[in-house]
This record gives sequence, structure tokens and C-alpha cells, in this order.
Amino acid sequence: MWPDIDHLLASPWVYLVVMALIMCDVYLPVLPSGTSLIVATVYAHTGATNELALLGCAALASTTGDWLAFRLASRGSGRLRARLARRPSLARADDRLRSMLRHHTGRSVVFARFVPAGRCVVTFACGSDPDISARRFQPWSAVAAICWATYTVGLGYLNALLFHTTWISAVVAVVALFTVGMLLARTRPATELVKSS
Repeated sequence: MWPDIDHLLASPWVYLVVMALIMCDVYLPVLPSGTSLIVATVYAHTGATNELALLGCAALASTTGDWLAFRLASRGSGRLRARLARRPSLARADDRLRSMLRHHTGRSVVFARFVPAGRCVVTFACGSDPDISARRFQPWSAVAAICWATYTVGLGYLNALLFHTTWISAVVAVVALFTVGMLLARTRPATELVKSS
């Protein structure tokens, strides 16, 4: 099994696998998009692939996934509002979330990209809100994607420099990624986001 994984990580197919995971994790936040990007970056340090190409692919996939999810949410916004109207407590929480996103769109989109499941919640909430246009959302989504991709690839690259064993550096980088995400999730903006959702 391990030789097959090594072969995949050393082949150009790794770019497509990483892009697919990043595009889809806006729908399924449990997908290991950050982990796969870190592991691919650690292997790229051995000369198998290119770190800058991984960074570009990750940012492009994240922005594209956000755009598709935003469009999907905007098409189903009428049905969502009709369902929320039947549950007053959910409708109130949705109103609080939308109010926060309208006033702090940029900060919320960028911050949510680093919080577990935050990308999913914010992207679908923005897409289903008629007051938040794609023109307003998309530039912030691109900024969030570039920041996240740079941070994640940088984390993998730094660990590849510090450790000479690829699997040790990958494990350390993944643990650091999750630790930072959990610490951010405990900050006040993230707490407000969770309470609003």
C-alpha cells in the first residue's frame, strides 16, 4: 500500500487529487484537503512535484469550489428560507449569521477558511443571502483561498526543511494545522459564527 501512495505523491496526478479534495471539502468538510496538501508539499520538497504549482492549484481549487457552492446556495435560497420559516429558532440563528456576514463579509470569509467547517457555513450562508452578491463575495473568497493555500503549503515546506523523514514532517505539519484551526475556532469571532449558525 505505501509504495502506491509514494507513487501517487510523486506523480502529476497528485495535483488533480489535491484539487478535487479542496474543491469538494466546501460540501463535505470532513475531507482531508489540508492534510493532503501538506503531505503533497512535504513530498514536493523531495523534488517529486513543485510547491508553487501546488500552492496555485490549491488556491484555484478553493476559489472554484467556493464559487460553485455560492451559486448552488443562491439557487436554493428560496427553499431554504421557506424551511427556516417553519423553525423560528433556526430562523433567528440564520438572521444573526446573515447580519454578521453583511457587516463583516471580508473578515468572515477569510477567517472562516481557517476554522473547521467554517468555509462550508459561510459560503452557503453568503450564497443564500440576496444582499450578498457574487461580486462582493468572490474577491474575498480568492483572498481567503490564497491565504489558506500559502499558509498550508508553507507549513508543509517548513516541516520538510526541519525534518528529514517525510512522514514525520507530514505528521507534525498536520498536527500544527489542526491545532491552529482549533485555536482559531475558540476565538471570539468563531464563537459568534457558531452561535449565529
